[in-house]
Amino acid sequence: MSQHSRNFIFRPNLLENNLAAAKQCVKVNNLLEPYFPLEKILMTGHFKNAGEKESMSIYTRNGDCGETSLFSGEKVSKHHARVEAYGDVDELVSCLGLARALSGKYETDMELKGIQQDLMTISAWLATECDSPQRKHLAPVNPGRVKTLEKRIDEMDKALPRLKGFVLPGGSPAAACTHVARTVCRRSERKISCLYAGLDPQPHEAAPILSYMNRLSDFLFVLARSINHEDGIKD
Repeated sequence: MSQHSRNFIFRPNLLENNLAAAKQCVKVNNLLEPYFPLEKILMTGHFKNAGEKESMSIYTRNGDCGETSLFSGEKVSKHHARVEAYGDVDELVSCLGLARALSGKYETDMELKGIQQDLMTISAWLATECDSPQRKHLAPVNPGRVKTLEKRIDEMDKALPRLKGFVLPGGSPAAACTHVARTVCRRSERKISCLYAGLDPQPHEAAPILSYMNRLSDFLFVLARSINHEDGIKD
C-alpha cells in the first residue's frame, strides 16, 4: 500500500450510492494524486465520513470467520478464486516495492512504481464480479501497457549477453528480488487464468489482463538480468 493510500480505506457501497460524494470523503495529505484516482483503488474497510477524526482503523473484525468482501460488495470465503487471484497480485506489488527499495536507481524505481499502479488496476477488476454495477467505476486495463513492456524488454535485451542456458536467480539484492517478483508474477498469472477459465462468457478484461501478466514476467526476467549486468555480475 502506498504512502498515500495508507491514509484511507475503501467502502464499496459508497460508490454504489454516489461516486462524487465518495470522492469528497477522501483526504490524502490534502491531495489525491492524479495517477491514483479513486476508481483505481482496491482496499478493504471503509472511509471516514466527513468531519470524523482522520485516523484509520487497521482492524474491522469482519474477516475473523474466514470471509471477506469483494470490491463489488459480495461476501466470499478467503479462499475464493477471486481472493486467491488478487491476493497473489497484492504479493507481487509488495515484491516490486522491495525491488524498488533495493534498486537504488531512480529510473528503475519509477518504472516499477508504474507497474505497481497497473497491478492495482488489475486487482480492482479481479475483485469485482462480472455482473456488478461497480464495474463502470473501474479504470480500464490499458492494452498499450503490454506494448510498453515489450519495448523495454527489447531495449534491455540488446545490451545483454546472449543466453546460453538457464539462469540461476541471484546476484545483487535488487536482481534477486526481481527474480522473486518474476516467480510471484507467474503464480499470479496461473491463479488469474484459473479464475477466468471458470467464467462463461469470458469478461472483456480477461484477455488484456492475462496478456499483461504474461509479458510482465518476461519483463522482470530481463530486468533482473539487466540489473546484474549493470552491476558487473554475470548470469
